Amino acid sequence: MNQEIGRINETLQAVNQRLLLEIGQYKKSWLDKIEFVEHIIVIPDLAKELKDLDDLRLCIEEVKSFFEKCTNVQDLESMPMLKKEWSEIKARFDQYKNIESYEGIKKMYDFSDETIPVIRVLLEGNELPLSSISPKVLEDLYKFKDFCNSVALKFKPQEKDADEV
Repeated sequence: MNQEIGRINETLQAVNQRLLLEIGQYKKSWLDKIEFVEHIIVIPDLAKELKDLDDLRLCIEEVKSFFEKCTNVQDLESMPMLKKEWSEIKARFDQYKNIESYEGIKKMYDFSDETIPVIRVLLEGNELPLSSISPKVLEDLYKFKDFCNSVALKFKPQEKDADEV
């Protein structure tokens, strides 16, 4: 009987570990989405087009808060309430589904394949040589007028080689 109880406990522990792993992966994917949305809404044109930017920010905080709360749940009685709460938060966030990925933004604005990597590099605060940006990408970027006002072109004279000095 003790051996059987031991096997059952081992099985339950394995199931519990797999469940915790899956929950962790789900939580990580949602927190990654949230982080992306926070990153992308710095584009002023995109922020202006959102129905309610303040609602989106509040929803982001609710998602973060929900996952924090779930980390400390110990009793099964609270599960139905948590499920209901998550359904409501998720439904609100789904209103903003078109901006939860670069692919969604690409589709929403009909950007070319090469435009998104340029936007990503610029949002990360990096520089790009003008020669690396095609006219099509520049055309796409002009769809974001305010974003373009935040992007600066700067002439950098080429450095002379040591042999030329």
